[in-house]
Amino acid sequence: MSIDACTGLFKSKTLGRVFTVNPRQIESFYLRLLFVNVTGRLSFQDIRKVNGQQYPTYKDTCLSLGLLEDDDQWDCMFTEAALNCTAIQIRLLYAIVLTTCFLAREETLWDNHKNSMTDDILHRHRTRLNDLMITFSDAIYNEALITID
Repeated sequence: MSIDACTGLFKSKTLGRVFTVNPRQIESFYLRLLFVNVTGRLSFQDIRKVNGQQYPTYKDTCLSLGLLEDDDQWDCMFTEAALNCTAIQIRLLYAIVLTTCFLAREETLWDNHKNSMTDDILHRHRTRLNDLMITFSDAIYNEALITID
């Protein structure tokens, strides 16, 4: 549709000059995803609002709108790996998935499978201290996270 005041200019519902963003630039990537898929928002705070609920991050907003895949396939993969692999192998797999894949909720994946990733560390602590009553603790989880890093 042409603009009456300016000859040669037209109005349309397209975005102009929206540059590509590397997915590793997390918040910028999700903001761009929202720009492309959500219309009619007037502010950056308004962009993070869905059905009257304000989300703290652009990533959470994208998740609530269904713009991102969930991590169900990764969850199933780690459940299967827990049956067939050692804790060292599962930690290596987790590190590979973290660095090469695009997870929606990496902290949820850790929380669901941290016991299978740390059972060798728990066994080592029980053996070293000769105490079978030792259970999973934050110290054991932190040791596993350090080895993943």
